[in-house]
Amino acid sequence: MLKLTNTSREKVVAALRNEKGEIPVVPLSTAHSATLLNIKIPALRRDTKLNVESQAKAWERYGYDGIFAYSDLSMFWESMGGRVKISEDGLPSQENMLSRLEDADTLIFPDVKEEGNLKAALEALKELDKRFGREVAILIGTVGPFTLAGALRGIDFFMMDVVKKPILAENLLKRCRDFLIGYMEEVKRSGALIVLISDPMASLISPSMFDRFALPYERDVFEKIRMQGMYSILHICGDATAILPKMKKSGTDCLWLDQKIDLGNARKIVGQICLMGNVDPVSTLLLGTPRDVKREAARCIEGASNDCGFILSAGCEIPMKTPPENLAALVETARGYTLRRR
Repeated sequence: MLKLTNTSREKVVAALRNEKGEIPVVPLSTAHSATLLNIKIPALRRDTKLNVESQAKAWERYGYDGIFAYSDLSMFWESMGGRVKISEDGLPSQENMLSRLEDADTLIFPDVKEEGNLKAALEALKELDKRFGREVAILIGTVGPFTLAGALRGIDFFMMDVVKKPILAENLLKRCRDFLIGYMEEVKRSGALIVLISDPMASLISPSMFDRFALPYERDVFEKIRMQGMYSILHICGDATAILPKMKKSGTDCLWLDQKIDLGNARKIVGQICLMGNVDPVSTLLLGTPRDVKREAARCIEGASNDCGFILSAGCEIPMKTPPENLAALVETARGYTLRRR
């Protein structure tokens, strides 16, 4: 195995600090990792041991630089009593649980130290940090305030709410923000180095509405993460080019960009901030060949690094049925690029 100068943890931290160094690879491969143990996603959601062992197995096989404790966005509204269905392929679907926006103050947010699936995720995070934290970056994903509010209310309803009932919509957003800020304290206690905030529903609103209904609440959560001594990543699905400067203003350490965004153009727009991405997870990683993966990964590195912080990854989560040789090719590309740059 190639002997690198820095540990994986050090490489990731250097990238997040926008320092020059080796290119780290951090795929969100939690669902794919389950296939290595021949288990289904529902088992990962409730079983701490399987959560840990699946991620450990994947890391030992691929040797990438960051390990995510399994956590999905539906866990948060499920913890509040929402109904969630999980398919065999791990895709959650949920029913909205707030029929009237006026009832937002009646919502009971969970004690994450006691609630089943979130508690299991935090326990897995703690064990991953104990086993691998000195060498590898340990991450956990969570939901952004706008997306949590949209899920609780139902996104179709919430999209109308921000137009017709903006004050009440902001009240719900404040409650979601406050819950997430409290959750960050437990994430820190459990050993996370990095927190990924996914706010995909924020891509559905205009830039001006993003300024009012998404950015201030994201900023508050990122400030809490920073105060806790952790690093952060913001991911918003789709072509978010129009809001890239606003995403940077959130205070995150890194922007994880969808494959629909040109990384070279994004670098020109945002300047000195760590970028992450953005090999196409479906057409390239799932359906392509190792050669396809290496070609696209190299384009990503050349387009986005430019002597600034960069983390190689897919544009979103690694599909469950991704061929192992393709994920291995993603890691290999970064290692080879490191040798050419050194």
